[in-house]
Amino acid sequence: MQTPELVSNAVLSASNALENPGENDGAFAPVVPAEVRSAKRDNPYHLGDLRRVWAEYVASLANQPAVQALLESMVVEVDPEHRVQLTVSNAIQEKYTAELRDSMLQFLREGLQNDSIDIVVDISREAAAKVVYTPDERFAYLAEKNPLLHDFRQAFQLDIE
Repeated sequence: MQTPELVSNAVLSASNALENPGENDGAFAPVVPAEVRSAKRDNPYHLGDLRRVWAEYVASLANQPAVQALLESMVVEVDPEHRVQLTVSNAIQEKYTAELRDSMLQFLREGLQNDSIDIVVDISREAAAKVVYTPDERFAYLAEKNPLLHDFRQAFQLDIE
């Protein structure tokens, strides 16, 4: 607890600073001991490092198999602005990723020794493409990938059921 002398000196110094604003700049800045201050870590990292730490994070979630499977299915990249880019296949996965964002950031920042890491989540355009439901749609989709299916279907006189 402060003694009355220290309190009165602090009040006088504060009132003096208000009256003479340019004088004694920085006098009221908080003094933080060197042990408490921590420098911002900004170690460079590469895609290989990121994928190694990502695999460790996924493995740490072994008690949550659904979440683990979700994270394993994501594509992990480093974008041109050196942010971690996660590509998910739908909005539900994006929602779960948002819920896990804080723990992911903490783990990645610790593992890569870089406090400036940020995460960006994108939904894959390929996954957002039309889902094929009927047998005709499935055949058309597969035949688009492999045109020889048309020949195969005709040679064996196959119908789509």
